[in-house]
Amino acid sequence: MEAAFGIGARFCVRSFPVGTVKHVCMSTCKGQSARAFGILNRATSHAKIFVRQMGGRGSPLVRDTIIFSSDRTQLFRLMSVTAVSQCVFWVFVATFALDYGKEDTDEGQSAPLSTLALRYGFFTGALAVAGAMIALGAFIPSRYVHTLTALENGKAVRLGTYRIIGTRELELPLQGLKFSQSASKSSSEGTSPSYTIAAPGYSGFFFLDGTHGSVVNPRIFNWVARQGL
Repeated sequence: MEAAFGIGARFCVRSFPVGTVKHVCMSTCKGQSARAFGILNRATSHAKIFVRQMGGRGSPLVRDTIIFSSDRTQLFRLMSVTAVSQCVFWVFVATFALDYGKEDTDEGQSAPLSTLALRYGFFTGALAVAGAMIALGAFIPSRYVHTLTALENGKAVRLGTYRIIGTRELELPLQGLKFSQSASKSSSEGTSPSYTIAAPGYSGFFFLDGTHGSVVNPRIFNWVARQGL
C-alpha cells in the first residue's frame, strides 16, 4: 500500500509540477474574483436604477395604490342638474327681457331710452347669472377629489375628480404638489383630517374631504403627504 502511494505521489509531482499547480490555482481564483465583482457591479447598477426610479426618497410603493376615497356622486349629480336647470331658466329670462316694453311702444317709434336701458341691462344680467351658474356647476366638482392614487414609480399621483357630467382623472407630478392640512376636524372625532392640494397649472386647489372620505392606506398616504407638506 505504501509503495503504491509513493509511486502515485511521484507520478503526480512529475505530471503536475508545483509551478503549474500554483498557476492553475491563481487563475481559478482570479476568474472567480472577476465573476464575483461582475455580479456585484450588476447588482449595484440595478440598485441605483431602482433608487432613481423611486425618486430617491425611499418610496414604499410596489404598485399603483389607492390611498384616499370619497364617494359623493349623488351630491354632485344633483349640483350638475341644478346648475344646468338654472342656466336654462336664466337664458329664458334673458330672451324674455328683450321683449320688455315693446307692447307700450307705438308702431314706427323707437322705445324710450330708459326702457332700452332696462331691457338690455336685464338681458345682460340674466345672461351673467346663467354663465355664473354653469361655471360654478363645472368648477366646484372639478376640485373635489373622490380618489387619490399613488403611482408605482413614486413620482406622481392620480387624482380622480368629478365633472359636470361624469368624472375625470389627472396625473400630477408629486414634486410640484403642496399639501395643506385643514384643522376643521380632528382625528379624535373619528374622521380623517381634510387636505387641500395646490397643483402648478391649476387655479384654486383640490380638496380631500376627510369628513365624508377615508384614507385607505395610511402608511402610503402619510408618505405622499410628507412629500408636499
